[in-house]
Amino acid sequence: MDSIANLNLVHSMYQWEDSVKHFEDFPLVADADGKNYIGIDLEKQQLNEKIFVQSNYFSSQWIENYHQVALTMDSLLRNKIYQWPVGEMSTFIIDANP
Repeated sequence: MDSIANLNLVHSMYQWEDSVKHFEDFPLVADADGKNYIGIDLEKQQLNEKIFVQSNYFSSQWIENYHQVALTMDSLLRNKIYQWPVGEMSTFIIDANP
């Protein structure tokens, strides 16, 4: 792939990303008090994964890895191994993309 094709692909991906503003990465579920996240909304997560498939930008392996990350996060939160207060940065990451 030449540099022009790469550049066009990157532009296309940015346009795609801008078009899915309704997309919620790892949609979280809060407790009844709204103080802590207690899991991932797996139905919304499944819709996210369909968006990835339809975009044709992500490999099936990447989507499967993303799915496994969501399941792991969900399990850790539901089993109270990790606590994540609503409004705070995730305990699962050490950096953030503004």
